[in-house]
Amino acid sequence: MNCNSLTAIWDFSKADNRLGSFIIFQEELLQFCLFNHISMINLYFESMDLKQSMAVWTTLAQLNPAINSITFSSNKLPSHEGLNEERLIWPVEDLIQESSYYGSTLAVQKLWKQTGRMINLLSPDSEIQRAKNWLGLYLDKEIPVVVHLKVNPLDPQSNANQEAWAAFFDDCLQKKIPVKFILIGSDQIENYIKELHNIIISKEYGGDISLDFALVQQSVAFMGMSSGPCNLAIMSSNPYLIWKHPNHHSDKMEKEFQGMNGFIFSTEHQKFFREFDTFDHISTQFHKLYADHLSEWKQWI
Repeated sequence: MNCNSLTAIWDFSKADNRLGSFIIFQEELLQFCLFNHISMINLYFESMDLKQSMAVWTTLAQLNPAINSITFSSNKLPSHEGLNEERLIWPVEDLIQESSYYGSTLAVQKLWKQTGRMINLLSPDSEIQRAKNWLGLYLDKEIPVVVHLKVNPLDPQSNANQEAWAAFFDDCLQKKIPVKFILIGSDQIENYIKELHNIIISKEYGGDISLDFALVQQSVAFMGMSSGPCNLAIMSSNPYLIWKHPNHHSDKMEKEFQGMNGFIFSTEHQKFFREFDTFDHISTQFHKLYADHLSEWKQWI
């Protein structure tokens, strides 16, 4: 089929509608386009309650440089009326249960086997420049590492162990590790973390979802808990250290990892741990990553 555009449909009546799942959806689109030599995506949000904020979904969509148009609709497109029968549409029915609609990366993994590479999601140039300016304003010759400490009262099983993270941040401070840990998101962070001098909370210094995404891309690495924002790191070529408590979604994670210790498309310095986020484990894994990358990270110092 010779098409130069893809019709992408995010159906609110079917998809789980989490931020992280839509980030996975974006990677599916880019992988599908790469394999089919498509340069342009027309994105349709179907079955949407138009009372909810469209701005958030537009911000998420802007991470995909191939998006050509965005259409919001409170209804389904009846049989995709008006769409050329030969036009390619994502998601495809035979992969939908392994796709972002169900919060799964299995469709991405199948596409990755065909394309052979991950495609980084990219914030608009204006947001990238905003992130660079922000780093220049709030960092003083320090290496930027973005951290997301999940604090979800509705799903606490895989929340961050803030005491362990505080001990880790303080240990880095005492050892004079020249890293500034940038905490993103709207999660409630304990004061004993906020008071540490190697910590900056993005939302307290003009941060929002757009800036947070751009900071993930402009930092040298991502750390934190398995959550929506971590998918931006997972769907990238940047180093990351991510923790998910071992009993949280254990059956699902077995399927996602397919007998491996991480995603099949991850690199040597992209680690996803199905372990508790203890001080010892966080510290050990960070110092290994730091030692492996210090020569290239020194440009920040």
